[in-house]
Amino acid sequence: MKILFPHNIPIEWNKKHQDLEYVSNNGTAWKGPEDFNAPNIKMGAHKVEEPYEWMRCVTDVIDTLPIKNVLYAFNHFEPNSFLPMHSDLYGYYAKTYNIKDLNNIVRLIIFLDDAEPGQLLIIENNCIMDYNKGDVAYWYGRTPHLAANLCNVDRYTLQITGTLE
Repeated sequence: MKILFPHNIPIEWNKKHQDLEYVSNNGTAWKGPEDFNAPNIKMGAHKVEEPYEWMRCVTDVIDTLPIKNVLYAFNHFEPNSFLPMHSDLYGYYAKTYNIKDLNNIVRLIIFLDDAEPGQLLIIENNCIMDYNKGDVAYWYGRTPHLAANLCNVDRYTLQITGTLE
């Protein structure tokens, strides 16, 4: 399984993602079979109803991919936090788009900064920890994964969810 796209997306908006309003879950918003309440999850999300104009460098690339029903969300991991190994349920997404087969869903993660030591993403048994700003990781359906920010620098990503055409 490939876990990084063969090309990098040039993130041209500098640090605008850091100025967005993030809603924190404080480790209590996870529901489902793996329903974990973990104080180590210090993560915030900023859902995007319509892509911002300054996101064009990303949306232009996404528009060329064979996916539809695209949703965007920025994620912010505070220092020294992690999201344990889990599989996404896509509850809101599957309900909104009436998706019955979760294997038709693709999730992309765009890294918005170069990796710092201690920042990583594991997809199944593949560990990504030496990524560059604009690199894209992805998985399908209920593929197990985890995200960690085990350093003293904030970690920002852009999460994109879509359905395979």
